[in-house]
Amino acid sequence: MTGVQPVEFEVGDWNKLLLLLGGLHDPINALREFVQNARDAVVDAGLSGKQAVVQVHLEDLRQGRVVVFDNGVGMPEEKLRRLFREICSSEKLKRVDLEGRFGIGLLSYLAIADECEIVSRATGRRETWKLVFPKRSELERPGQGRPQGRLERVREEREICGTDVILRGVHEHIAGALTAQRVVSHLQRHYGPQIEEGVFTLLVIGRGKGRSQRPVCHEVRPFRYRGELFRREVATQYGKVTFELYLHPRANGRCVHLLVGPSALGDITRAIPSGYLDRPPWNEGRMEGEVRCDYLEPNPTRSQVVYHPEKLRAFLRAVADVEPMLHGQLESLSRQQLGKERDDVLAAIQRAFVRVVREELIEHDFRTAIEDPSGEEAAGEPVDERVPGGTQERQGERQGTATVRRVDRDQAKQTARQRLRAGLGLKFEEHDNPAIHCWSDRGIIYINTANPHYARISHDPGLEGTYLVACIAKEMALSESRGSREDVPEVLVARLAGFQRVLNLRLSGVS
Repeated sequence: MTGVQPVEFEVGDWNKLLLLLGGLHDPINALREFVQNARDAVVDAGLSGKQAVVQVHLEDLRQGRVVVFDNGVGMPEEKLRRLFREICSSEKLKRVDLEGRFGIGLLSYLAIADECEIVSRATGRRETWKLVFPKRSELERPGQGRPQGRLERVREEREICGTDVILRGVHEHIAGALTAQRVVSHLQRHYGPQIEEGVFTLLVIGRGKGRSQRPVCHEVRPFRYRGELFRREVATQYGKVTFELYLHPRANGRCVHLLVGPSALGDITRAIPSGYLDRPPWNEGRMEGEVRCDYLEPNPTRSQVVYHPEKLRAFLRAVADVEPMLHGQLESLSRQQLGKERDDVLAAIQRAFVRVVREELIEHDFRTAIEDPSGEEAAGEPVDERVPGGTQERQGERQGTATVRRVDRDQAKQTARQRLRAGLGLKFEEHDNPAIHCWSDRGIIYINTANPHYARISHDPGLEGTYLVACIAKEMALSESRGSREDVPEVLVARLAGFQRVLNLRLSGVS
């Protein structure tokens, strides 16, 4: 026999095939498949806004139960009967307003729970039907033959038209990934634009905290991006690619979402196969927002696009066109933020300097001795002995009596006032000797920008502030020790302690 002969394709184990298809989703994406079907049902019913309601019930999650409710068109008996015969086929392909494409969304219950039931009442019908899917535990059992479901009439009729998807036997480790907060955040990312346009209303009902643990309803609201807007449209031979991104000077853990037609695929670095975009600036966490491309297609898992070489190449060229502008705008934001943070740190150091000088120098080192018991001030010569003080009447000085060193009053007052009035003189310059951290001259402290220590920390205002405080404290200690190196450690510790009281910085000494 010659020529080409057809060879039939047969599936050896249908149970394994169903488990494989159902396991294509992670739990939270699997739950979104049922939300997507519910969304299509309310749209198909001609509802919108507050009249089109989809609810995700998680209040019984600890008991292993999840319910997805909608008030859409519902499914009659004949359609429910056909569901098992339409795996990997979908009538939604003919409708551009519906999201379903592959006909495997119902199998995603295998990624969440052991059991699945669909209870539905179709529009214009009074009866309610229940379709019971085969249990996961039965599919995993060898030698069971082809899987079978069960369709039956429900005695308790559903009050309104629509569908309930009931999942039972949710495992504990999966329940931990389906908290109300995570589900709301995930659905907000994917359905935020549609909710803002009034396509439908999406609610997540979770268990409250406290003793009562009453159900708490969370309405999924449109997601609001923050940051500096970057918007570009790039035309390709297959269509346009729209970039609506919000940029941040620092990484904040956000990501850019890829929108393909009506489907949102999540993080763009994962949605594009082979890791083509797993590179800066896309993987740095400094951008959030959306990239929309209508000519790419989602694969059945809806976590990546279908690999089409020519279309993917056109998309990547569009991405490459905007990357130089993105890098430039991000770098500009980083410089602005670094300058602002540095100014804030320097201002805080300036205030701390004045406060430390006032507390440590005026009230202690420059306190004036009083010789006349009547309270009159008189200039005295510095001596080593300590004498009782009298009443202080000058504004800004401590009132009462004290035992202090006798110093030259005029000189002490003039020196303290000048230092406070001048504030902190701080300049950044290079020194011929890179080993020097800082030096002082005529009341100004110079920071050596050529020092390797400063070069390593100058990009971080917090670390730079710590470094500057240590340098300032060192120079203050050297100037106040009157040339005696033995006094430096004690004075340095006192100055650092003073700064630490008023600055939230990690202080460390500078050799």
